[in-house]
Amino acid sequence: MRLINRLRQLRTRVDWWIVGILFLALVGRLFYFIYYNVPALNQDESALLLNARLIAESGVDEWGKSWPLNFKSFGDFKLPGYIYLTSLLGSLIDFSNWTVRLPSFIGGIINIYLVYVLGKKMFGLAAARWAAAFLLFSPWGWHYSSIGFEANLGLMFFLVTLSLTFNKIFSWKRSIFASFFLLLSGLTYNSPLLLSPLIILVSLQGNITKSKRQWLKIIPLLLAIVLVVLISLPATMQKTGISIFSDPTLKAVYPEYRLQFGRPLLRSILGNQWVFYAREILKNTYNSFSYDFLVLRGGQNPWHTLPGVGHLHFWLPIIVAAGLGIIIRKTLNSLSNQKNWLVLGLFFGSLVPAVITVDAPHATRSLFFFVMLTLISGTTIANIRASHASKFIWWMWSLLFIVLLSLGGWQWGRNLIGIWESPQVDSHWYLGLENRLEDVPDDNFPVYILDPDGILYARVANFFSLSSEEVQATVVRSDPDTAGLQRVEKVGRYHFVFRKPMNQTGWYLFPRNDQEWSMIKL
Repeated sequence: MRLINRLRQLRTRVDWWIVGILFLALVGRLFYFIYYNVPALNQDESALLLNARLIAESGVDEWGKSWPLNFKSFGDFKLPGYIYLTSLLGSLIDFSNWTVRLPSFIGGIINIYLVYVLGKKMFGLAAARWAAAFLLFSPWGWHYSSIGFEANLGLMFFLVTLSLTFNKIFSWKRSIFASFFLLLSGLTYNSPLLLSPLIILVSLQGNITKSKRQWLKIIPLLLAIVLVVLISLPATMQKTGISIFSDPTLKAVYPEYRLQFGRPLLRSILGNQWVFYAREILKNTYNSFSYDFLVLRGGQNPWHTLPGVGHLHFWLPIIVAAGLGIIIRKTLNSLSNQKNWLVLGLFFGSLVPAVITVDAPHATRSLFFFVMLTLISGTTIANIRASHASKFIWWMWSLLFIVLLSLGGWQWGRNLIGIWESPQVDSHWYLGLENRLEDVPDDNFPVYILDPDGILYARVANFFSLSSEEVQATVVRSDPDTAGLQRVEKVGRYHFVFRKPMNQTGWYLFPRNDQEWSMIKL
């Protein structure tokens, strides 16, 4: 009898909707992760895996620095969070392509639950359930859980922070835990640092404004932000080079823009830098809302989406627009409702990391924006449910949503299976390289690999498990180019070249097509 009572209590306490969604996410994504995932690492994954393996082996990175907090790779700085977590996992389960993708995979599953938690706090249980379901089937959520993206793990830590602070009662315990996860998010990816003012804004809601003592509870959050800035300063300074405020092209265009206003008064009002950069931000914001970016194509980076698709299902922007209209209407009807203002602030603030960079719209800097789109989609469905007392009408709506979700899933899901054997794949994935590396003879002759982008050394070093000692002893790098990037020209017996070498002895590997590589003897 006692067991029956406990089971009844469990049934009432546990939301089996989210349990089912998480189960489907785990099984479905794990099946894809094992059998149909991208068969090659991109350059960022390769660098993450190489440094994680070297750290686990010897405590030094590929540049020979001991336990660094900023990792340099391809002339770019990487934050330590993802690398050290991958290093820990690799020490436990060995290093492979799976190892570097596992943190992002786990983060993607947890993100579904976090969206559910935030949905309940922002919009209620019904909206939370639908938002979790949308994220389960969202192309961006699926794709970013399949590849080793620092941004996806950083998003998970950021959502934990937000879920802890988005609460009427903001205790010292919540503040300390939130600060810890804010620190982790900022040391995993750059965007959470730019989004951290939103966390401070959310933490100031409710009872924190009732007394002066409550203000002290944001001190741990501020300390976490300062600590992230101090630790990640080299990476942060390097990233400022891709902002619109540092872009040399925009700086060269600005004088012409200013001269188009003939009169001095107009030139000082409309021709100043604030107006100029505001125009760029508005343009980037518009592009981030574009149907082309969200649904049809995605961003310019071939790693950020499956070939030929975007980030959302074709019908979801309509649901988002309706949900945003509902939230704005509720805000205007009740101007004193603090929560509605916070939701709008989070929605529009979520795009800050993307719109201030020159290559916007940019997916990895827009992941929190995608989360907000998902949450707003959930509240749209919940409001439709609340506005119809008739069960028949609601079931008809539900059937329509299920059909749309199925169509969207089919339209995107058909690309999942077999896409990496199709001619649509971008050549920057360098598919088939590892298959050809297996055929390299075990002799003393040098191996020359065609690598015009200068990114394959990490994949080769990982494939052959070159030791930290061998990497440090044999690596040869070029001088920095105008952007500060240094190309690896050699590691081990493997040379990375722009063209077929002449008058050399050894083996030469080059891509036959986008799927296969050839090898000839020189």
